[in-house]
Amino acid sequence: MFQATKAEKDDTRKLVHTINLAIGDHPVTESNLDELFDAMWPKLEEKLRAMPAPEENVVAKRDVDEMIAEILEINRAEANRKKKSDSLDAFIPLFDELLPILPQIQDALRTAKNQLLVGSMSSKSSGISSVTGSLSAGNPAENNGSTPSDESIGWASATRQTVRPLFLL
Repeated sequence: MFQATKAEKDDTRKLVHTINLAIGDHPVTESNLDELFDAMWPKLEEKLRAMPAPEENVVAKRDVDEMIAEILEINRAEANRKKKSDSLDAFIPLFDELLPILPQIQDALRTAKNQLLVGSMSSKSSGISSVTGSLSAGNPAENNGSTPSDESIGWASATRQTVRPLFLL
């Protein structure tokens, strides 16, 4: 038995037709296939009869109901996985928006981390935190009228806007 096909003429003919359709874009026409099958069936039938009978019936190792339950479980798990991944699709526009500026965010976070480390080290040694001085770098009036550098602007804006996300990272 192959794909629930018995070694009988009609079942074997159906199997041959199924295989013919599955083999490619140019199957043999049904009339030609039937003619070939009818010509070859006596030889195949003779060989099938010459085969020894099975010594015993093979018992299925697993119950059909058990296998169906397993297939159903696998399908449900796949459906749940797909639902979970589909819910992430809502975040794609946000990722598309953040991806181009990710290097800038990383630089700002590195600068903020370095400033915090320097500030904590100097506050331990002098008792005064230099972080507050760095925060004012974004305001030219607090820098004696000088224009702040890109680095200090990045630090100031990163400090003011990303302090909360720093703890989430």
